[in-house]
Amino acid sequence: MNTWVKCTQITFTILLCLSTDHSNAKTQQLSKITPGFEATQKQFINQNGMFLMSKNSIFSFGFYLSVDAPLFVLVINHVFSSTNTWTANRGLLVDNSAKFIFSNDGNACLTSISNAVIWSTNTSKQGVQFMELKDDGNLILIGKNHKLIWQSFDYPTDTLLLGQRFFREMKLTSFPNDLFYYLRLVSGDLVLYGGYDPPQVYWSMSNDTRKYIRKSGTEVS
Repeated sequence: MNTWVKCTQITFTILLCLSTDHSNAKTQQLSKITPGFEATQKQFINQNGMFLMSKNSIFSFGFYLSVDAPLFVLVINHVFSSTNTWTANRGLLVDNSAKFIFSNDGNACLTSISNAVIWSTNTSKQGVQFMELKDDGNLILIGKNHKLIWQSFDYPTDTLLLGQRFFREMKLTSFPNDLFYYLRLVSGDLVLYGGYDPPQVYWSMSNDTRKYIRKSGTEVS
């Protein structure tokens, strides 16, 4: 089930929402990967560029053909709706020679053909033991004793998923086009801004009669 919050031509998403471990990483999607793993879109072309699949095949992670073909973005994709719920390299598209690298020091990154780093988790030497894509759409890096070291839920792009928390310092930003919107928590109110200079309020939850607000202490969720 999904709920779409539409802003003229822009869409923010709040999405409510088989994997076996294979040895041939170049031809099979995995549920978990360990340091030393590498992937390109060309290696997983038979899986539409996706190399990581959540346990029950709800979400996939990999290279996705952008509207600016033949360029690609590294995304988490909701399989049933074919909706991208998180993007690593927004605004920095890559070709099919780009490489996803999960290095032996525990850092995950996307590099161009010239080895320029396009995106990174910045988790080198933090004891990362594996990466996993969960059925709730959260991409996680786990260390010793199942310690959570990094998660995509802390870096939302334009989508909030069921169970994902949205804090004041976070921002949902519409996909780049002629219009620009972003969503933030401001003084306990959820506010949608038009990306003008100065920013202009386009919508706020406090003025929406359909709202439902749950408070825990002084926190709004």
